[in-house]
Amino acid sequence: MNETTTTNRVLRMDSMPLRRASYTDEGYLMDRPVVTSTGVFQYPGPGGTVRRELRLPEEVFGPESLESYKGKPIVLTHDAGLIRRDNVSDHAIGVILSAGIPSGENVRAEIVIHDTGELEKSALRELSLGYELELDETPGVYMGQRYDAIQRNIQIGRASCRER
Repeated sequence: MNETTTTNRVLRMDSMPLRRASYTDEGYLMDRPVVTSTGVFQYPGPGGTVRRELRLPEEVFGPESLESYKGKPIVLTHDAGLIRRDNVSDHAIGVILSAGIPSGENVRAEIVIHDTGELEKSALRELSLGYELELDETPGVYMGQRYDAIQRNIQIGRASCRER
């Protein structure tokens, strides 16, 4: 039996709380938050439906995926859109300092937010990753949870702060 797997490149955003942040003597916010994890994530679909996508450990912890965190900008909200070198200075408030760091089923990363004034004015308390991936439209069940597709070749593009 021949099976054909359909994949397409898509953008996704996931959010995780900032909890253990501390400030440097210069007033910069430093943290090593959980930025993503493995498992089945839910995303809104058309007409109020829910789409479930699997993030396998071998994809989330893949060397290229983990390396893709390092040096990516942190922006204030998703409203900034795609961040590129020609607009990063208009939107960036900080940076992801490290590659992704495996931590159990999670990935952590060292971050610094330089423009803490903007962060404090906005009362934003979550870090949201924007990333590209190839979506493998093969459905199945993972650890008892149904999923509609598998996220593959995950590459981090930026992080943004948002409300909890």
